[in-house]
Formats: sequence, C-alpha cells, structure tokens
Amino acid sequence: MKVYLLRLNKIRRVNILIKGEFQLRKFISFLVVLLIALVMVACDAGGDPAEREKEESGSGEDGNEEAYEEETLDTFEDLLAHFEDSGLELGEVEANDKSTAEAVGADSGVKLTINGIEAQLFHFEDQESKEFQQAVDSNTITIEYDNQDIDLQFHANEGFAALDTDYHVDGEEIAAALDSYKE
Repeated sequence: MKVYLLRLNKIRRVNILIKGEFQLRKFISFLVVLLIALVMVACDAGGDPAEREKEESGSGEDGNEEAYEEETLDTFEDLLAHFEDSGLELGEVEANDKSTAEAVGADSGVKLTINGIEAQLFHFEDQESKEFQQAVDSNTITIEYDNQDIDLQFHANEGFAALDTDYHVDGEEIAAALDSYKE
C-alpha cells in the first residue's frame, strides 16, 4: 500500500508540474503576443513626420481635392445655369478628377447627366492653348494613349468644351447652348 501511495503522490506531483508548466507557457505566449502588438503600434506611430503633420492638419491631398472640386463647380456654375435656361434638364453634377481634365489639356471638368444621359464638360483657362484651338477649329482634341494618337470629339466655345456631343442624344441642343453662352 505504501508503494501505491508513493506512486500516486508522484503522479499528482507530475500532474501539478505539467499543469503549472502549461499555465506558464500560456502566460509566456500571452506576453509575446502583447509585445508584438506594442511593437506594431510603436512602428505605426513613428513614420514620416511630414506625413503625420499633413494628416493632423487636414491639409493633405483630401484638402486639395475638396478645394479643386469646389473651385471646379464654381467655374461651371454660370454655364450650367445657362444650359438649364436653354431647356436642358441637368442631373447631378460632380467634378472630374484633375488628371482627367489634364489628359485633354483642360484645367477642370465636370461629369453630369443632361436629359438623363451622361455628359462631360471641360474648362480651358488658356483659350489660346493648342488643345482648345484644335477643339474650336476641328471639333477634336488629340490625346496620346498607349503610344497612339486618339481623336476625341469636342464642341468648344468661350473656354468651355463638351465631349462627344456628336454621340449624345441631345448633342445638337448641348452644342447650341454652348454656342449661345457668353462669359
């Protein structure tokens, strides 16, 4: 019986040791995960001071985009009012990306629906620019895309140009409204 009790005590000690060792491993694993999380947070908080300053001040790209959009919508306000006075039904108007406008040589552009169909208008500050003059003279602007010259149909007047009026259902009315617009 003594031998049996000794074996039982040894088994209990081993079980207690195993349980203690398992709990110690869980604790160490928890500490490792916590350290990794702290390192990740510390690395994220670092970074470029200039980037942090832009994010904190709110004057980063988002601020520039908002200013561009507001300025663009202001630029087109009178023209769009003239379009409505000419009997065209305008839907929601939103500013195009600056890169879209620059691709055709314009300073800004808007995307909107005219009588339920999407249309795009562009504004050219420099009416003497090669692109605007090409639109006035030949109703096209040539852009380079994928190493090829592509002619886009534009109807232009008074620093503004409408894209693809030949293919819009109400293209003739859009062109007439644009032609009758005086800045």
